[in-house]
Amino acid sequence: SENRGAYVGGVVGTSIYAAVSNCSNTGKINGTGCTVTNVGGVVGTYGNESAVTGCYNTGAVYGMSEDGEVSAGGVLGSSFYGSMLGCYSTGTVRAEAGSVVCAGGVVGNNYHCTVTECSNIGAIEGVSENDSASVGGIAGRNSFVTIKYSYNTGEVYGMAGDWHADVGGVVGGSYSDSVIGCYNAGSVVGVVKGASIYNCIHAGGIVGCNTDGVVAGCYYNSTAFSGTAVGKISEAEINVENRIAEDFASGEVSYLLQANVADTDDNGSSIQIWGQT
Repeated sequence: SENRGAYVGGVVGTSIYAAVSNCSNTGKINGTGCTVTNVGGVVGTYGNESAVTGCYNTGAVYGMSEDGEVSAGGVLGSSFYGSMLGCYSTGTVRAEAGSVVCAGGVVGNNYHCTVTECSNIGAIEGVSENDSASVGGIAGRNSFVTIKYSYNTGEVYGMAGDWHADVGGVVGGSYSDSVIGCYNAGSVVGVVKGASIYNCIHAGGIVGCNTDGVVAGCYYNSTAFSGTAVGKISEAEINVENRIAEDFASGEVSYLLQANVADTDDNGSSIQIWGQT
């Protein structure tokens, strides 16, 4: 519909109460023109206990709404009440809107959806003309859920109009959730262009703005981003280290991440998640 909502995905537009497994997209995905636009490399929007597993995207993802809102992600545009496991994106993600923008390397706007062992290496860009921008290497906005054992190496850029820019290497805006055992090796840039007294930039190597959540066992590349781990902290628990590029290249960061893995197999041993190739 021209005036209501668009749900655009490379494989599925909308998935409710359904599993999407081992699917992929390699083409360009464009979603434009509606009041609410959700665009994903694999799925536009999904929820209600849906699961997305083993899916990937290599195509460019673009969402635009001149007057409305846009959520765009490398794999999912938006999600609510579900799970993601073992998904990745290598394509660029760009979202432009007159109102609120959420852009993420894996998922744009994530609500009550666990994200585990996912990754992004493509550049992410979110631009709002008149409102806020939440832009992250894995998730643009993340609410009431856990992201763990995931990483981003792509450039992250967010520009807000007359409000705030929440821009992070893993999550842009994080609300009452947890980011556990993740890393970011990409650059992070936040910009505001309006003159309002409410304009502000929250840029972090891991999370842009964290409210009432936990960020633990995470690492970010201080060579690529020289700022703090979290741009703004409000009633949050933070345990993050910055490391130079050589520590990522040598395998030291992978070693540290694996040492902190809490999940175990049937024999009580830590599950092997991180390694160096």
